[in-house]
Amino acid sequence: MRGYPPFHILLVLVFAGIIAWPLLHLTGKEGARMHATENHEELAAPTEAARHIAVTVRVSHPPRSLKLFAGDRDLLAGASLAAGIVSLDVEMPVTQDGLEWRLEGAWPEASPAAAVSVTVEPDGLEGRTETRWSGGALLESFLVYVWTE
Repeated sequence: MRGYPPFHILLVLVFAGIIAWPLLHLTGKEGARMHATENHEELAAPTEAARHIAVTVRVSHPPRSLKLFAGDRDLLAGASLAAGIVSLDVEMPVTQDGLEWRLEGAWPEASPAAAVSVTVEPDGLEGRTETRWSGGALLESFLVYVWTE
């Protein structure tokens, strides 16, 4: 006996429906509408008060240019790195996610690979240091500082 093919097709459709029904409710329009109207305030990062941050930048070779961006603000604007070290005092909030800064540097073509170390010491938190090496005459990198409690 071979069976009745329409019955087999019906069984396959029933089992597919049993699997599809919960998935339809998870991804359906009603679920998306409910999700869109939920209150997500608890997910928003709390507003942090500005902290005093001592920043020290050290370079192994004097760069042609070096920029350290916190958002759109260049923290090294007007600073001279001729001595190979510069110290700054900055006021900015330190969020739960920490700090994320962008470092951009350029050295003369004949320069060997250069190291740039950036140390941050926010009030009330321990200091952190990130070091980046230039790949040739250019350096572009992100510096991420995270503090866990």
